[in-house]
Amino acid sequence: MYKVASNITTDESFMLWKRKLAMKQYIHLKCARFGLKSYLLCESGSGYIWKVIVHIGPSIDLKPSDQDLRSSQIVLTLAKDLLDKGYCIYME
Repeated sequence: MYKVASNITTDESFMLWKRKLAMKQYIHLKCARFGLKSYLLCESGSGYIWKVIVHIGPSIDLKPSDQDLRSSQIVLTLAKDLLDKGYCIYME
């Protein structure tokens, strides 16, 4: 079993995908314009990916937050197993 270091970070990833898929995203400013968006919880030092949420549209099951911000909901959902255990979460 892998024990995650105390410094963790959240990140957003975009993977090129050219075939048909319902949850494919279009971002016109990216070099790879069509692809799959995912949200990652990673260890800061090694880059080890601990948890992933693939963006599937508005039907993503996210943890509710007080501010009702989508970004807050994503971070709280990713880190729900690590909250109140002494971890430091860094975000962009």
